[in-house]
Amino acid sequence: MEWEEDNWMSEIDISHDQALLVDIIAPGLIEYNGKLYQLFELITKDLENEIEKTMYYRRKTKNYINYLKETQKILKMKWE
Repeated sequence: MEWEEDNWMSEIDISHDQALLVDIIAPGLIEYNGKLYQLFELITKDLENEIEKTMYYRRKTKNYINYLKETQKILKMKWE
């Protein structure tokens, strides 16, 4: 059995019995790999959404802090 991947070749010698076993196992592994990839995509999308929300709330927090600082300055000037 030979295969090529990312500019390198590899080779493996397996017996007929092992080839039959690979034929039985490989489709399940490919399906499992596909499900893992889908899960990875969902988790990545969720992470991207959470990062976006975090950035939004950080901006809002900065705006509130600036507003409070300005309000504090105004109040301080009024009391002096």
